[in-house]
This record gives sequence, structure tokens and C-alpha cells, in this order.
Amino acid sequence: MTDEKTNTLLLEYAGKGLTSGVLMVLQAGADANHKDRYGKGALDCTKEIKDERADEEKRAAVLALMAEYSVLCAVATGKGDLVAVAVAKGCNMNETDQAGNTAVEWAQNAQTIEVLKAAGATDARNPR
Repeated sequence: MTDEKTNTLLLEYAGKGLTSGVLMVLQAGADANHKDRYGKGALDCTKEIKDERADEEKRAAVLALMAEYSVLCAVATGKGDLVAVAVAKGCNMNETDQAGNTAVEWAQNAQTIEVLKAAGATDARNPR
């Protein structure tokens, strides 16, 4: 698989909630920060997961898999331990979603925001 093909598959699998596919392409070197030509990344694609009974569980599972590769996905899980792993692995602290929101803007609690800011993350709309 080429890098572009791997990255494209990551977005496709994330949008379908296919955890085994997401894991496979991440292990093959897919870039969790890759965006398509419209600026849509893996986190944005998880919003497309549709399954009558399990859409939120599928989304949570996909985000958890991508958390160690993407600080934005880690923050979206709402789990501080996954955010800490993403920070420790050196993930891009300033990646954005399709709307331009940063991890700091996604963060739901003060502790997570402090961890992100201590690691160098910025709030693009309120840089202090």
C-alpha cells in the first residue's frame, strides 16, 4: 500500500467504524493527522458512523484506537489517560478538525486543558 492509499483507507475505515481496519492501517503507517482534499480528518470521519444500535460505541472504539496517534482523537475520547499517552508519544499538539478546532477547544475539563497547554498545545481562537 502506498502512503496515500493507507491514509485514504484510514479515513474510510474511521467513517464506517471498522476498528480492525483502522488498527491495520495505523500499524501500516497511516498518518492519523491526514486530511482529505476538503480538510476532513479521521476525527471528522468518525462523526459519519451510522449504526442503529452501536454508533456511539463504534465511534468510541475507533477514537480510542486512534488516540495514541492523534491528540485530537485522544481528547475526543474524554479520557485523560489517553490524552497523556498522545502527549507522551509526541503527537501534534496543534492539529485541528475540519472546522479548525484545536484539541484545547475540544477538551471538556480544566485538567485536560492544562495537560495540553503544558505540552505546547494552543487555542487557535484564543492564543494566550
